[in-house]
Amino acid sequence: MGAGRRVAIDMCQSARCARRGRRRARQRSPSVQCTARTGVRVAEKAIPFVLSHQLLDETLRNHGIKSNDLTGIDKLFGGADGYYWYHTLRQMCPNKQDVIVWDDEERMRAAVQEHENASAAEDEVKPQELKDSHLAAMVRLLAVRR
Repeated sequence: MGAGRRVAIDMCQSARCARRGRRRARQRSPSVQCTARTGVRVAEKAIPFVLSHQLLDETLRNHGIKSNDLTGIDKLFGGADGYYWYHTLRQMCPNKQDVIVWDDEERMRAAVQEHENASAAEDEVKPQELKDSHLAAMVRLLAVRR
């Protein structure tokens, strides 16, 4: 990393780090993490996020949730209004064959919020704000597993 360049750090939540009184920094980039044994920060590649109808359908199926289970989808996608954001994600891929890939969490957040803002403007209503709980659920569910 170049001098003067700042990188947000996701401090680990291990007992060792907790005993040192470290607080979990809000994760803005998955590029750096603290390792529990050494306390050394290790650079990592950004985790890509993928969105498609097939992935959303598989996600529901893997969690034993049917597409008409509003409460189940709410819980899976971050609590109250989770169902709303689930359908926002589905609307972002108008064709069943479409696949969207983001290379980091902030770009995904921006794209989802931008889509929500555009949809709200079309409907002449106030857009909903994407909450951290919904984003965390999307990150967990849409991250590409390596």
